[in-house]
Amino acid sequence: MALAPQSVPLLTPFPLSAGTVPAQEATHPGNYFSTHKQTSLPSLHIMLVDDDAEDREIFEEAIREVNPEIRLSTISSCEDVIDELMKPAKKPDLVILDLNMPKKNGFECLEELREIDELAAVPVMVYSTTANAEQVTRAYEKKANMYLQKPSSFEGIKALITMILALDPEHYIPQAPQNNFLVQIQQT
Repeated sequence: MALAPQSVPLLTPFPLSAGTVPAQEATHPGNYFSTHKQTSLPSLHIMLVDDDAEDREIFEEAIREVNPEIRLSTISSCEDVIDELMKPAKKPDLVILDLNMPKKNGFECLEELREIDELAAVPVMVYSTTANAEQVTRAYEKKANMYLQKPSSFEGIKALITMILALDPEHYIPQAPQNNFLVQIQQT
C-alpha cells in the first residue's frame, strides 16, 4: 500500500498532523518542547546519521538557527550509530537517519536498530531526498517512526526542523499513523 503526504497547516493545535507544510508556515517560534513542561529544550538530544559531511554541516547550522539549545550529535555511518547507541550513556531523544549510505544503507540500519532490544524504542525518523511510495512504505514496514523528505534549500531544512520540534512526540511514538507518516516541506 502506497503512502501519500497529507497537506495540513503547521499552526494547528497539538497533536500536529504531519504532511506537506509550506516552509514559511513552519518557522513560527512555538514548539512542543517549549510549551509542555515535561521536556526542556536544553535536554533535547537529536542524533543525525548521514554519510555526507556537507549535509551534516548544513543540518547542524539549521539546528543552531532554529534553536541553539538543542544538542545535536552527528554520525557518518550505520556502523558508528549502532556502536554509539550501545554505549551506556543516555540515548538521544530522536535519531534522524539518512537512507542512502555506503556499506549499510538506512533500511539495514533501521532494521538492525529495531532488532536490538536496548535500541528498539529509540525514535527514528528516516531522512531522504527520495520519497517514492516504495521507499516510504518500506520504511513504515521496518518501523521507522516517520519519513522526512530532505528539503532542497536551507530554509526548507529549517522549516522541517521547526516542524519536527512542534510535533507532540505522541504523534510519532510508537509510530506515526500511516496517513501521516510522510512529511514534506513545500518549497517556493
